[in-house]
Amino acid sequence: MKKGGGGGGGGRALRARYFDNWYFSYLLFNVANALISPLEVLYCRAEFNASMGEIGLLTASYYITLVPATFLWGVLLDKIGRRREIVAGMLFFVSICLYLVALADSVLKFVIINLLAGLGIAGLGPSATLIIVEQNEPKMWTNKISTFNFVASIGTVLGMISASIFLISTSVVVNSVENVNFLFQFTSGLTFLGSVLAFVFIRNDIKNMKRRYPEFVIILYDRVVEKRRYLPFMLYHLIYGEHVHRIGVSKKERLPSNLLMFYFGILTLYIGFAAFHALLPIYLNEQISLSQGSVFIVYSANAIATLISYKIAGILIMKHGGKAWMISANVVRGLVYLIMGFEAIITSIFAFNVFEVTTLYALSGVFWAFVSISGSTIVNSLSPSKIRGKAVGIFGAVIGLGNLTGSFLGGLLADRLGILGIFQFSAFLIFVGIFIVWFAVPGREDAVFEKLEKENAVAFIDF
Repeated sequence: MKKGGGGGGGGRALRARYFDNWYFSYLLFNVANALISPLEVLYCRAEFNASMGEIGLLTASYYITLVPATFLWGVLLDKIGRRREIVAGMLFFVSICLYLVALADSVLKFVIINLLAGLGIAGLGPSATLIIVEQNEPKMWTNKISTFNFVASIGTVLGMISASIFLISTSVVVNSVENVNFLFQFTSGLTFLGSVLAFVFIRNDIKNMKRRYPEFVIILYDRVVEKRRYLPFMLYHLIYGEHVHRIGVSKKERLPSNLLMFYFGILTLYIGFAAFHALLPIYLNEQISLSQGSVFIVYSANAIATLISYKIAGILIMKHGGKAWMISANVVRGLVYLIMGFEAIITSIFAFNVFEVTTLYALSGVFWAFVSISGSTIVNSLSPSKIRGKAVGIFGAVIGLGNLTGSFLGGLLADRLGILGIFQFSAFLIFVGIFIVWFAVPGREDAVFEKLEKENAVAFIDF
């Protein structure tokens, strides 16, 4: 960055380099999403006396459409080049869904609205990734995506803190229909404003998506030979079975077996995460006897801890590799879930109050940053460069499937096992997932970041 120039030009240049104004549209969406996520669960429990199974269905409903819609948007975004209209349209659609939430008078209607909202939200993450990749040079992708994640995380923190202040300062309870409806309408307005900002600031110019095709191709026994002079070597290889020179690849690249095993480990981990989080608001409100405002304080601590940890996590993962931190972080998170799951024993030693629970959940948030970053790093390092986009897309779908399965399973089993039993079950799944990841990832990924930079690694932005 050039020095001088006067009048704060350097600061503007730095912002222009790493920050785009359209990030604000996602910040506003994350504020709204952070406000409504725990609020829906608490409200349906208090107003409609929703069972644990209904709470699980409510939480899972968002992912039921999110998972298949992610594949749909992946196809549509390749065919439709108008990113501005797509993102603005999705945010506008989600704002309508949030407004309808204020009119819902049963758990079933909440579920239906969540199903609809998932259709729109599914495209936000892939769209953000594509906009960053298409409109910036490859050397800028890491910084741009990191800045984007940071800004989006600020939105989550602001949403949690705003809900805490509102609920505590006004002494509102979540079964007060008028006040809760005001919060739902407020989130709708924020998301609508986000759609306006997206339409104003997102550009439709595509700079960095040039495809290169070979000038001449021969297809022989499902093998591709890009130049005529390579054909004799291919024939020699087919006849004698000896590798003279690697002159082509199969028409259809396959995902490595260790990457498939890693997907299975991630699926197991996220089922555990989702089963825990689906019932956490009820646990905090009913079993720990925290007020609704205090529940949001606990969530705020988690979001702030994650936000602060992203930069540190990136540095440490770059230094030590993704596998070491994926395993270490999940060991800590599994222990946190286990401590909460054995609350009945632990409370005989010391009382669980807002401070202890907030500290534990904040600790979980610190290590969530490591899980998030190391997951994308490992997928990129294990996947062949020619199908890296596909590998990352499957990774996102696996996460969505884990969230769907875990949320539904947590609610379904809670009536039999109880909330504490679900927490123990979640911890068990996390440790099983750690075991699978340990065997799937082959040691430390040496020089992984240099490799990924050369091959244009793709990051998965999770919404």
